[in-house]
Amino acid sequence: MKKVLIIISMIAVFAPAVYPQKNLNGVYVKSEKEQIAGIEKMKQVIVDKLDSYTKIEKYKDSISSKYYFFQDKELKLVVLKTIDNKLEKRVSWYFANGQLIFSEQIWIDDKTNRIINHEQFYTHSGHLIAWIKTDNTKEDTSSTGFKYIDKNLGAYAEELIAAAQK
Repeated sequence: MKKVLIIISMIAVFAPAVYPQKNLNGVYVKSEKEQIAGIEKMKQVIVDKLDSYTKIEKYKDSISSKYYFFQDKELKLVVLKTIDNKLEKRVSWYFANGQLIFSEQIWIDDKTNRIINHEQFYTHSGHLIAWIKTDNTKEDTSSTGFKYIDKNLGAYAEELIAAAQK
């Protein structure tokens, strides 16, 4: 019995250090890494099911196109492609449960097919939680750029949702 109490005490003392958890008023809050992993899973489900979604062409011309993808009436993905100064620019917005969860922009050199710019934006509950830049570094959440994207990405996502319902 004494050994059991010692083991339980050790677990209680050392477990938080080994498995740190964030708590907000007693509620477990996922770490940024856990949130990103969850968003990546949701994004992959969207990609895997892309062929089963309804694809609506919003516009297409010689240099640009914009497509909306729906599962039933729920917006899942918006893809914008444009050619500008010999760069193919692709921007994608992924949605789950009516909210933006992920966005990325990829710029590809038209001649070399080399990626010039690749930025990824992870959102949760309408707010930017991580911005991964081309060199795989994270933008500081206290930077002016991060705050600007946080404010404007959510607003633009709302515009995309509204446009999709027209």
